[in-house]
Order: sequence, then structure tokens, then C-alpha cells
Amino acid sequence: MIPLQLVVCLYTADDRDKHAYDLSPGLTAGISGARMDHSVSWKLRERAIAVQRSQAVRQGWSIGLAVSLGVLQVHLAFAVVSEPAQEYVERGYALLAQARLEAESATREPLLTAAIAAFKAAYQSEPTGPIIQVHALVGAAQAELRVQHPRRVFPFLWQATPLQRAEKNLQQALFLQPDNAAATFLLGLVYWRQAAQAPEQQQGTLARSQHYLTQAAGLGLPIRLASRPARQDSPVTLFGVEDTVVALRYVDARGVGSMDDLIFVYQSPAHEALFAVVVTERQAYPLATDSATGALAPQGLLEAIMTTHQPGKPPILAMRLRQGTQSIDARFTWDGMRFVVLPALP
Repeated sequence: MIPLQLVVCLYTADDRDKHAYDLSPGLTAGISGARMDHSVSWKLRERAIAVQRSQAVRQGWSIGLAVSLGVLQVHLAFAVVSEPAQEYVERGYALLAQARLEAESATREPLLTAAIAAFKAAYQSEPTGPIIQVHALVGAAQAELRVQHPRRVFPFLWQATPLQRAEKNLQQALFLQPDNAAATFLLGLVYWRQAAQAPEQQQGTLARSQHYLTQAAGLGLPIRLASRPARQDSPVTLFGVEDTVVALRYVDARGVGSMDDLIFVYQSPAHEALFAVVVTERQAYPLATDSATGALAPQGLLEAIMTTHQPGKPPILAMRLRQGTQSIDARFTWDGMRFVVLPALP
């Protein structure tokens, strides 16, 4: 904008001087001898000045055009390198999964910071629908829940704790989608942890935790509640508040064309077995390779969750597990009523 304003000023000044020069013959008519020579010399100087100003105008326009094109090129460059919001979400979950595999804090914390940045980029991408924003907020909250050593911005400024940031993210997610099962469940866990850290406010915080966990159970998540006895005939092992959330994210596991299926992988500190379910339409369907225990795997670490589309068929849902030095894929597909395990690849 600055070059354009400069050009307008230059053009206005030059235009005014041009009109003054055009009127000069009428003013100098009848002048003779040396007076006329002096007038001609004055005219020549004025013409030279006008030419110089005209060149300045052209230079000003050139500079303004160059700046405008430069700004346009910058915008085009950003448009080319910017990624869709879903790609940022995928990157965030990949970094979060990698952070969960790291035992050392010095390696884990930078991965969590990068994951939060990716989820933030997904949330702020344009245009972004509210569903993708909810997925980004849920992912960021999970990363915040795993942060143990937050970086200080400045020692004398107040800084929100990871739990407080996770709480705000989840509240925003529920504002955008009030019945989101993942956000409801995680908010219950956030309040449960806050109650453990602040005994003086424990009663009210625990009540909020119980409220959201009960709502999450009603939305289909297999949660063990004190007010609701576990069903003995249930094929799903229930999650307790002291258990570990290994993975929690939305995918299109049934091939319906929308990412409405919530994959929930968890582990009890009492044993090494991994349990997993797909929550859809308020119902939890187990992902089990062992029908006797209902476990996804007797032991191991979850490396990745992948979906492979098949023409005319439901996709293949693969859970990549690290067991010792080997990685194996536990594969499932939807048969219309449940997720059935597929034979292991050779």
C-alpha cells in the first residue's frame, strides 16, 4: 500500500506542474528580446523538470507493481506449501504415537511439543470444518496430558499447566460438538487428575470427573464406574481411571465415508495386555486376537494405526504392534456386525 500512495502523490504533483507549463505561453505572449530568451530558457528548464518527474512517476509505478507482485507471490507460495487440516492431524497423531514409545523425557517432550504444534496448525487451517477442529483439539489434549516438563516462557509470568490447557481444549471441543465421546471421556480424566493434585478441592473436582465419565460411558466407551457394576458376560474389558490410554482417535474403520469411528486402545498397569475397541453409534466393538481374554495382544507397544481401503469392501484396520525387536500387524475388517480378525500376513 505504501508504494501506491507514493505514486499517487508523485502523479498529482507532476500533473499540477504540467498544467502550469501549458499555461505559460499565454502568460509570456508579447514579451520580446532578452525577455523572450529568458522565457524560453525558463521553459526548457521546466520541461527538463517535467521529464524528470515523469520518470519518477514511472519508477514509482514500477516499484509499486513489483511490491504488489512480490506480495502476491508470497501468498501463492503459502497457498502451495500449506497442507490440508487432515494432514496436520495425521502428523500430530504420528508424533504422539512416537512420543508414547519413548521412555526418555529428553526425547519424548520435544515430540509432544511438535505434536501439539501440528494439532494447532490443523485447528487454525482455512477452511476447516468443526469436526476436524474437534479432532485436532482432542489430539492436542492427549499430548498435553502426557507432558511432564512444560517449557517456561518467562519465569515471572503465569503459565497454564498442561492439565489446564488440556481442559480448555476439551471444553472447546465439546462446545463445537457436545456429544463427542472422546472429548467427554478425556475431560473426565482431566478432572480426575486435577482432583489427585489438589486434595483441598477434591470433592467438587471428583464430582465433575464422575459426571463426564458417566456421560462417556453412555456414549459407548467401556469405562468401569463405581456406580455401575460391570457385566460379567461383556466381551469387553473395562477401562479404569488408573489405566493407561494408549491411543484414542477417530478413523473411518467401517468404510462409511466419514471419520466417525473412535478407536480406543488401553492398558492396565496390573498386566501387560493391550485392549482395544472401536466405538461407533454408542456401541463398543472389541478388536481382539485372543477370544479367551478379549485382548488385542498379550503384550507389546502400539506403533501405529492404519486403514487400507479396498474397492467395494470395508477397509482393513491394522494395529501395528512392537513386540521385542519385531513389528507385527493385527488386522481387522468390519463384517456388518463386528470386527473380525484377519489372518496374519506371511
